[in-house]
Amino acid sequence: MSFILLLILNGALYLTFLDGLVFLGNVLLVPLFILFVSLIFNKRFYKISDDVLLVGSGFFDTHLTYLPFFKVQNIKMMQTFFQERNKVVDLVFQTASGEITLPCIEKSEAIKIYNYTLFKVESSTDLWM
Repeated sequence: MSFILLLILNGALYLTFLDGLVFLGNVLLVPLFILFVSLIFNKRFYKISDDVLLVGSGFFDTHLTYLPFFKVQNIKMMQTFFQERNKVVDLVFQTASGEITLPCIEKSEAIKIYNYTLFKVESSTDLWM
């Protein structure tokens, strides 16, 4: 999404000035883009305990999401063409309150999480409501 914003800004600068200022805009915008992406990447994590999945994400502050496994209604493994080449997948957990996504997890690790989640959901006696 940030990359699309960068392309739009570059296009606007190019059409507006049509000279060397586009290069100056890139010199200023590319380091900011790299900084923002690294901030988001460093804040993203997940931890699995016996009964709960903890997902952390954020930009400046860390947003924590606790997902008890018995509340999962559906789980999907999604993979784009580029992810397939790098052997990573996105895991999407669906609950009554929405979706929780674990992006770009190694495929072998994702299969373990997928199977463990299905096991916990099927063997749980807790009511999800």
